[in-house]
Amino acid sequence: MNSLLNILEVLKKHPENICFIDEGNCISNVRLAEQIEQLAKPIRQHPAKKWALCYKNPYSFLIAFLATLHANKEPILLPNNQPGTIQVFLPEYEGVLSDLPTVASTPLAPDTIYQDASQTSLLANQIITLFTSGSTGAPKKVQRQLSQLQSEIETLEQIFGTEIAGSQVYSTVYHQHIYGLLFYLLWPLTAGRCIVSPLLVYPENIAAALAESGKMLLVSSPSLLKYISKTAMNRQQFTLFSSGSLLTEAHAQGLYRALNIHATEVHGSTETGGVAYRQQLVSPEWQPLPQVSIALDPNTSSLCVSSPFFEHDAPFMMGDTASIHADGRFQLQGRNDRIAKIQGKRVCLASIEQHLCNMDEVNEAYVLAMDACREYLATVIVLTVTGEDMLAKQGKRFLNQKIKTQLAQHFDGVLLPKKFRYLQQIPCNAQGKIIPDELKDLFINSREAR
Repeated sequence: MNSLLNILEVLKKHPENICFIDEGNCISNVRLAEQIEQLAKPIRQHPAKKWALCYKNPYSFLIAFLATLHANKEPILLPNNQPGTIQVFLPEYEGVLSDLPTVASTPLAPDTIYQDASQTSLLANQIITLFTSGSTGAPKKVQRQLSQLQSEIETLEQIFGTEIAGSQVYSTVYHQHIYGLLFYLLWPLTAGRCIVSPLLVYPENIAAALAESGKMLLVSSPSLLKYISKTAMNRQQFTLFSSGSLLTEAHAQGLYRALNIHATEVHGSTETGGVAYRQQLVSPEWQPLPQVSIALDPNTSSLCVSSPFFEHDAPFMMGDTASIHADGRFQLQGRNDRIAKIQGKRVCLASIEQHLCNMDEVNEAYVLAMDACREYLATVIVLTVTGEDMLAKQGKRFLNQKIKTQLAQHFDGVLLPKKFRYLQQIPCNAQGKIIPDELKDLFINSREAR
């Protein structure tokens, strides 16, 4: 197992090995190393210390990520690349590197004027900054050290390395979140496995990849996996990781029938890194990763985690309630906060409500995570006078679309509410508390509501 800390040296030791297949183009180790060094030089000379990386292409992202680190700068991975998000997070970064036409990259002088070499080895305490939703609705900054990522990678290789040796690695999940960053890019790169892009963003893309010969590893989430379980395809030499949300038992069974494999689910968070894994048709309980210690908070039964994968003075309390068995394995019981996962994407419902209430048309809002035949968000809204006037004159369809268009400046498409109910007030119980299950009935039992 190679180290992320000296990845340039590792790449140059086996220069002709293919480390990446990008849009059908085979990239050798030495080519990747050259491109990292080429980009690191001007970044190193630029005064900006913190760099937002906004990339659609995984290979271009990997170059920028490692070049930023080798320039001894800090990569900043935003929650998404929506224009509103990039604007909101301006105070968090000083430079931008991007391959998106909607995002302006910071100009870099030609690297040919620089004679100094980028640092050969990375420092164990170098920081990567990510963002995730907090229970208060405010964006939450999470910082992980390279040594912590390396420790997690080594643990994953210890458990799964033999099974996935020689696999080509595909993904349906994006690289700017911790799961995709580790499982799709950094772990395969350090282990010498070939990474394949582009991302498989549609079920038919997954089916096409499965039809190819050779040993394959797929890094995915339940939002797409539930679709491929409907088409039988007995695939040999195939390993599947799933994270981001829980696979239902029905979908796990469908995958087993279709592909003759047990999906390996990984539970964790941006804050903690990986916590546990399971193959639920073999055993529904979660097995903590080596070096991960778990306990329950005595007041809330929330899962509390300690591990070398993140910095902590005390165990980190997750948003999951759980029960722990005598053998150390555990079962999840549900969530104790307003963080939801919709098609594998984590979102704070309170954050969406805050953005809704900032609109001229909205006085109050309450967002619900629905899970019928598919996961989606729904929202109950009390309108302002402006909103009432727009609803009366333009209609519900127009108002729904206007609200979604404004939210799209800050949230991915799958996180935009799919259903809306406009009420005179949000129903509460005698104690003045909102009962989510009662609000859900508005969407389940009624086709339309004002």
